[in-house]
Amino acid sequence: MDSDFADYCLNYALSKGASFAETRLEHHDSTSIESKNGVVEATEFQTYSGLGLRFIAKGGLGFVSLNEFDKTKAKRLIDSAVKLTSRQSLGKKIVLSKEKTVRAKYEVRQKQKLADVDFSKKTEFVSELDKAISASKAKIAARFISFGDSTSTKYYAN
Repeated sequence: MDSDFADYCLNYALSKGASFAETRLEHHDSTSIESKNGVVEATEFQTYSGLGLRFIAKGGLGFVSLNEFDKTKAKRLIDSAVKLTSRQSLGKKIVLSKEKTVRAKYEVRQKQKLADVDFSKKTEFVSELDKAISASKAKIAARFISFGDSTSTKYYAN
């Protein structure tokens, strides 16, 4: 996660005339496995990141979102958004309440990191689950198992 890029975008918006700016940066990793009647039919791995920048310029509220962390592209989008937002102020200026600054860090620790669990172990888990269902005395016409895991990291600054 590139918190330096988020801070860069925040500071760049302020340097372009925004009176307030905040960034939200998120990164997600996920895995999914689907099986039908004991046969793995689909697997998926996803990794994606994005940044949202919200700002106030000349009393108007603006927003920029990015999923490519390129400073040149970010500058171009922020320049355009600040310009448009500054022109569109509709008489009533947007203001935020005055609040104390709060700094916090939250973390939920995993007992075992999902990233460290080999994909074959995950598919083995799905297969064992299917075998347990098959071995039960329940009358089941078809078995469909969907397994998924995901991790998210978020960064917020204003």
